[in-house]
Parts: sequence; structure tokens; C-alpha cells
Amino acid sequence: MSRLILGTATFITLGGMAPEIVQAFPVILADELDRNHVESARMGLEALNNENYSLAFSLFNTSLLVNPDYAEAYAGRASARARLGDRYGAISDLEQAAGLFQKQGYFTEAISSYDAAISLDPDYVIAYAGRASARARLGDRSGTISDLEQAARLFQERGNTAAYNQVQEALQQIR
Repeated sequence: MSRLILGTATFITLGGMAPEIVQAFPVILADELDRNHVESARMGLEALNNENYSLAFSLFNTSLLVNPDYAEAYAGRASARARLGDRYGAISDLEQAAGLFQKQGYFTEAISSYDAAISLDPDYVIAYAGRASARARLGDRSGTISDLEQAARLFQERGNTAAYNQVQEALQQIR
């Protein structure tokens, strides 16, 4: 593992420490931070379970500052945001989590994230398209078709002819 050295500005952002303290400790090794991002996310889950949603949100943020590709932290932060009343922030985090899960080959987890986004906004067309993609990767032909049909319907309702036609082409290839 390569070691990345983070400078004083990042240390201040992550640690919230006074500049005079930072001067005493000018750098942190990234592999130490890497271990800490998992612990921050674990503590975030614990805070969620204890219904301390503000703390959970902060802990997931800390985890994501260190590792912005940590899908589990996005999913956890989405839960905290939803419980804090930030529906759009939760949907955004769920979309981010789902995309990362898919990129990392965790299609079932991606589908769960898209499911959660759809439960927050049943007309969220991006979630249907993304879930169709994840279902296709798992070989779920009927689920893929169902999601693409829903995406097509939503695009048509919104007058997005180009996207509607693109989805219809995908459906023709699958059928």
C-alpha cells in the first residue's frame, strides 16, 4: 500500500484542531486514516441504532472525508439524512452508494440502495434505470424489464423524448 501524506489543511478539516496544535503534528499517514474511516463508519452505525442521527451523520462524513469511495458510509449517511428530514440529501447519498456498490461488483447492495431511494421518491427515474442495470448484471431479466418500463413511463410523462427513446431501444434489445 502506498502511503499518502496529508498536509496541514486536511488535518485541520479532519481533526478540527487549532492551528498551533497542527503545527506540532504537521502530517498524518494515510494508512492510519484508512483504518479510522472504517471505525468512524462503525461508530456511525452504532449512533444510528441509538437514534443519534446528528452524530451518525457526522461520523459518516468523517469516514467519507478519508475514503470517498466507501459505499457503506454513503448508505449510512443516507439513513441519517432521511431520519433528519433531508430527503434529497438521502437520495443523493443512496445514488452515490449504489453507483459505488455497482462499480465494486456488489450488485445486490446496489439494488438495496436503489430500493431505498425509490422508497423516498417513487418517481426517481435515475434509481429505476440504475436498478435495472444492477438487475441485468445479476441476470434478473424480468426485474430489468420492469425497471426499464417504469423508467420509460417516467421519461415519457416528463416529456424527455430522447431518454424515453433510449430506454425503449434498451427494452427492445432485452426482449
